[in-house]
Amino acid sequence: MEARSCVLVGIGVLALLCGCSDSGLTPVRGTVTFEGEPLPTGSVRFFPAEGGRPSIGQIQPDGTYELSTTEPGDGAKPGQYKVAIESVESTQAGPAPTSLEQEMEMGGTGNTSVTYLLPQEYSSHQSSGLTATVEAGDNTIDFKLP
Repeated sequence: MEARSCVLVGIGVLALLCGCSDSGLTPVRGTVTFEGEPLPTGSVRFFPAEGGRPSIGQIQPDGTYELSTTEPGDGAKPGQYKVAIESVESTQAGPAPTSLEQEMEMGGTGNTSVTYLLPQEYSSHQSSGLTATVEAGDNTIDFKLP
């Protein structure tokens, strides 16, 4: 009887270990273009329509992204999403501060300027008008922004 208990405990442990990897997430990737050209930088954020943890993907120089929720590239849960896409470029307009005192005199930002590469309404899931449906299995969701 004792050997049978050990086998049952072993099977239970294996079932728990296998169950830990089933997160319910599914791969999501795609491409973001703006005015017909790949967006070279930024982020794509998927916000569940019913609430919950958002998923985010960094836009690569070729305009592609891959969503992550808890681990890099793990995807998103199937469901309906509101989407935000943000792309900014920061440039140094002059010499960088050489000391903390000089940086404070410059207002804490130095001579850095930020330029939005997309209209700002795309930066918020509440104003972007962008939605997506994630289904079980691999998903390719492209965004072609005018």
